[in-house]
Amino acid sequence: MLPPSALNLVDCDTWLILDSDLYKNGVVIKRNYAVFFPRITAGDRIGVKVFYDDSLHFFINGVDLGIAAINMPKKMHVVADVYGSVESIIMYLNPVVPTTNVDSKNVEKKSDVITPVNLTDCSIMAFHENHGRNIKLSNENLTACRIASYNQGVVMSCKALQCDELFQIQIDNLHSDWSGSVQIGVSTQSPDQVCLPISALSMRRGTWVISGDAVFYNGMKIKSKYGPNLNTLKSRHKIGVQIDHERNLHLYVNNIDQGIAAEEIPHPAFAVVDVYGQCNQVRLNYILYFQYVLFKI
Repeated sequence: MLPPSALNLVDCDTWLILDSDLYKNGVVIKRNYAVFFPRITAGDRIGVKVFYDDSLHFFINGVDLGIAAINMPKKMHVVADVYGSVESIIMYLNPVVPTTNVDSKNVEKKSDVITPVNLTDCSIMAFHENHGRNIKLSNENLTACRIASYNQGVVMSCKALQCDELFQIQIDNLHSDWSGSVQIGVSTQSPDQVCLPISALSMRRGTWVISGDAVFYNGMKIKSKYGPNLNTLKSRHKIGVQIDHERNLHLYVNNIDQGIAAEEIPHPAFAVVDVYGQCNQVRLNYILYFQYVLFKI
């Protein structure tokens, strides 16, 4: 049974922010870690993420507050205490990982659109169980590893992308024995029905793929010299795709929008990733947000 407040969660390791201080198991471990926390108001967003190096970070309106703790356990649950003047919150999913720390007296509200998490849905975004024969999924289908050869590594999102939702992955591992690297895009083909080919560029119906520095539609090149060459990305680099409200496809590389890759993307469209060539493991990358939506006066 849960205690009356999150601060009383002392039977297991628990990190939380109260006022501006960071607590672990009910004891203050960092004073004034979140100096803007007491100022949040209705509509503000607070987020939490454990990074690849097992460090814990908190966010206010998309701004990284810096490292809160290190050596975090591999499996954790998010805790929110709807306490005091807060009457209700909404949980959101937004894979955009900000790269700047707080450097001013005011934390600005961001105008980016974030997508509410439907807790009645089958899952939060993950890779679909239908994948290339050389792929092994793990970490609750958030990690895709190619275990043989250089191809047969296509994976798709388990759900269609929502408007302005960023589907972002991190490159976990590279192998220099092969040429080429990770490819990413979207497809109108449902992962429930499609028979996946040996590579994403072999998907010949309703599929847009960014490979190297080119954009392909149904395997044919439609744009050259687009964005940085994906074959040059390193381990821990991040790439993502997003369909904006005008149905334009965007590529993000290390959180930077590379502009429109293609236009008039039909709905629904699913993310496609080809764990190809030098790239042999990727993982989904996201931040979990809570937003205050109503305060008692």
